Parts: sequence; C-alpha cells; structure tokens
Amino acid sequence: RFPYPQYPLLLPLRWQEAYLGSSLLAASVVRQSSASPPAIDRTATPQILLLGAGETQPAMIRRWEPKTHQITAIDLSARSLSRARWRNLTHNKNIRYYVCCLENFVAEAKAQKRRFDHVEAYGVLHHLTAPSQVLAQLPKVLNPGATLRLMVYNSESRRFFRHLKGFCRILK
Repeated sequence: RFPYPQYPLLLPLRWQEAYLGSSLLAASVVRQSSASPPAIDRTATPQILLLGAGETQPAMIRRWEPKTHQITAIDLSARSLSRARWRNLTHNKNIRYYVCCLENFVAEAKAQKRRFDHVEAYGVLHHLTAPSQVLAQLPKVLNPGATLRLMVYNSESRRFFRHLKGFCRILK
C-alpha cells in the first residue's frame, strides 16, 4: 500500500548511484578478487533479479545493465511496480514485473529451476518475517558464477526506531 520511495514521477533519478547494483560491476569485482574466477555460460541471456524492486530500482538498474540482460523486478506493492513501469516507459524491453512476496517468488523459482546470474536485494530482507529462510533459498536460484548483492541496515542505525516503537507501545 505504501510505495517506497514515493518520489514525484517526473523527478529525475540519480541513476549514477545505482552502478553498485550492476551485475557487470559485481562480476568485475569477483573476477578481480578471485584467483580462479568461476566459469559463466556466456551464451545464455543474463538473468537479473531485483528483490523488493520498488518504484525506482528497475529504472536505475536498467541504465547500467546492457539492453540484452533480462531483468525480473519483484515487489509486494502493485503501485510501486506500476510507477516503475511508467519510469521505464521507453526502456521496458526485457523487464518483467511481478507483484508478489519475495518468499513465494524465491520458492517458486527454486521449484521451477529458474536461475539468475545476479540478484540484488538492497534494503529489503529486514522487512521479511523470516529472512533467514529466504537467504537459505537464494543460493538455489543462482547460476554457477552468479553474484548476489545484499544490503541490510545495521542494528545500531535502527536503534532510534526501536526506541520510538517502545515509546508508542507505552503510550498505547
């Protein structure tokens, strides 16, 4: 119900900041830091999965991914994905949008043997009821040599919200 972030649709995005989520950058980092980089099937269309895509991430990642890469954007909010489609109006080729919960999507992808070459889960896992279950399933939907980028907020930065919740509980 509550798309995040809810920027005005005509607000220019700072897409330069999304380069860290690019599958190309992630693969480059792995190649540079590994003595023996994993073999990757270069004949298949690379599959990119955005978990908790929101309304801006598909547009920003699309700017960094080659047009041939297939992007799958998952979000619980139909409104967010509708806004994401609008933001990508001229670049929606090779982007699939799914309104569903991450747990179900990952479980279905595993059952259907769908595999991804890069998974981006930026600031979304802490919203799940059982993040450890999703984390346990993610490796099963990754191709050999795939990359996974996760970001969760550290507990210290969230202390204010815990105190605020406690205060609200006391006040009922």
